[in-house]
Amino acid sequence: MNKIFKGLLLMLMLLLSPLAALAVLGVAYITVRMTSGLEFLAAVSSFKAIIYTLKPYFAYLTIIPAALFTIVQLKKKTKFHTLKK
Repeated sequence: MNKIFKGLLLMLMLLLSPLAALAVLGVAYITVRMTSGLEFLAAVSSFKAIIYTLKPYFAYLTIIPAALFTIVQLKKKTKFHTLKK
């Protein structure tokens, strides 16, 4: 049961990690735009425009880490079973 919970928790973290990275990049982008002289609302609307252009790719950004995690787990399981025999 603990392994299942740990696997689900890791999968959830991998699904949310691109969105968390996007939030950190957004804060950095808005900060840089504000230091270059733009006001806050203009910087936020500029970042929103970038996000809306990337919106079709969000599914890929969240699915790729989860798929890689699943592949690695399957390879580990296969390797373990071949060593066990």
